[in-house]
Amino acid sequence: MKKDVCFVCVGQCGGNLGSLFVQKGYDVLFVNTAQSDLALIKNAKHVYKIPGVSGCNQNSEKAQSVFAQYYDEIMSKVNSFVSKRIVYFISSSSGGTSGMTPLMVEAFLNYLKEKEDKEWEIYDRECEEGKNPKSPVKRKAGFITVLPSISETVVLNANSYNFMKQVGELIDRERASEISNLANLFLIDNENCSDILKLNNDFVNLFDEVLRIPEKHKSVKGNVDPADLEEAITAIGLTVFSKLPKDDFSISALVRSVRTSPIFAQTEETVGQYWVSSTTEELDSIALERELGTPLTHYKTYNDSTNLFVFSGLNLPAERVGLIADRAEESTSVPFNQNAQLFQREVSVKSRVSEAVEQKPHDSIQSKLSAFKRRRS
Repeated sequence: MKKDVCFVCVGQCGGNLGSLFVQKGYDVLFVNTAQSDLALIKNAKHVYKIPGVSGCNQNSEKAQSVFAQYYDEIMSKVNSFVSKRIVYFISSSSGGTSGMTPLMVEAFLNYLKEKEDKEWEIYDRECEEGKNPKSPVKRKAGFITVLPSISETVVLNANSYNFMKQVGELIDRERASEISNLANLFLIDNENCSDILKLNNDFVNLFDEVLRIPEKHKSVKGNVDPADLEEAITAIGLTVFSKLPKDDFSISALVRSVRTSPIFAQTEETVGQYWVSSTTEELDSIALERELGTPLTHYKTYNDSTNLFVFSGLNLPAERVGLIADRAEESTSVPFNQNAQLFQREVSVKSRVSEAVEQKPHDSIQSKLSAFKRRRS
């Protein structure tokens, strides 16, 4: 599955994660409004600086306006870059430039739909002509999104809430559609770890390890093939990965690692549509279902070194989104008359210079400056 995945990284946060994926051998496009952010990225092969602006200074509405203004240029760059079947758009939910990410994903989904409609028209026509064409390839686009910690500023949490609102609306719309190109959402939570660079590394390493399950983990008791893994991971909704060491594997430890993930935002729902497991010993699925509920499908395989688990098709974390909204609403407006209230007393410091000025209340600013210069001399 790894060979079918690429990334479009928007903003500085997306760039930080994208740099780690470059080190893993993935194709990555870095998009930013700030050249200074792009300059920090090492070994980047694909970089796009959006013209006409030098950063969005944590203003997500500004980023959306920039996206609208340069829509054709931005989407032309994104569309021409994405040659893999699955693309994830990586960004913070709380930044400035990253505020355009939901619009970018929606635009790319429209592009995929139009492209696939044309490909199916050609396919149907060639079938009618007696040819034996290949079926069009199904392409998908998903999110890798980072939530801010509650201790971060009101503006960042407000940006995050509005970002997640757009993502939630997109998920609802695509779930209701008979045919959709939307993939899943990974929701990394900065509230889980104060060391953001470690959190990024942990996610990228775990992501890469899970995608290698079909390649690395083989067992006569059962295998997970690439199609199984793709179906599970990319199911519309939230996807959570979990990893446990060989010497700490149990149902209780697995349940705990999912419900209190060190990487992902905690969700109230832990059933999901799909489960994937690669474990060092036989997994008691019935006992696990008693704790987490029953999925539609559970793909299993086994290995000798580690325990990996995938939950997908989950709903967004309502409590976590609520905390973001609470933080965003903590700002208070300053009354317009506050400064006037500060200067209610009459204060006069008499001096020869000021008296001279006061004798001519209608003097111009130039005469007042002249009086000031005389005093300085």
